[in-house]
Amino acid sequence: MEDSNEIVIFGNSNFTKLVYYYFTHDSHYEVMAFTVDKDYITDKEFFGLPVVPFEERESFYPPDHFKMFIALGHTLLNKLRAEKYSEAKKKGYELVSYINSSVIRWKNLKIGDNCLIFENQILQPYVMIGNNTILWGSGVISHDSVIGDHCFIASNVVVLENVRVEPYCFLGANATIKEDITVAKACVSGMGASVTRNTEEDGVYVGLPACLRSKIDSQDKFMT
Repeated sequence: MEDSNEIVIFGNSNFTKLVYYYFTHDSHYEVMAFTVDKDYITDKEFFGLPVVPFEERESFYPPDHFKMFIALGHTLLNKLRAEKYSEAKKKGYELVSYINSSVIRWKNLKIGDNCLIFENQILQPYVMIGNNTILWGSGVISHDSVIGDHCFIASNVVVLENVRVEPYCFLGANATIKEDITVAKACVSGMGASVTRNTEEDGVYVGLPACLRSKIDSQDKFMT
């Protein structure tokens, strides 16, 4: 693909509105259009830009010139965002990441594609952020920690050193993750939770210290 700074954003929600603002005012990318699934198009324009069916996006904005960002939140514990991420990749789109200009980071930061990192985040040396992950503002990811693919880390979360957060996790606002532990795949930590030991896959953890409250199964509508 040619080196272009023109992008198409997937979405037409309030979250998309926020993402559009950041890309427009704090990045070198130029938003050219929006795309959503055909059944969810409510208006032909969004912020004065065209909205095209996701099923036909490559006809309007081909991947050999336009890049894309999937602007979805934590719906279905990040699985909807992961699904659209995968579909866009299969169509050949390069997915871009946004890192706010106020973020403190070091040259050895490793970050995947389609990531969104908001204001005042501190990312210490030797941190790794996977693909399609969102870090809200004013948190800390301490050194040698790994945040997996398709995660959502809310505001003011503190991840201490040498932590591994596996894919599809949601860490609620003001949560703290103790050093040297693993947050298992598709876990949820509640707001203000203090996670002090390894968690179980699909677990929902709340409290000080955090305890397993429930498990999420395939029929669960949690985080919709």
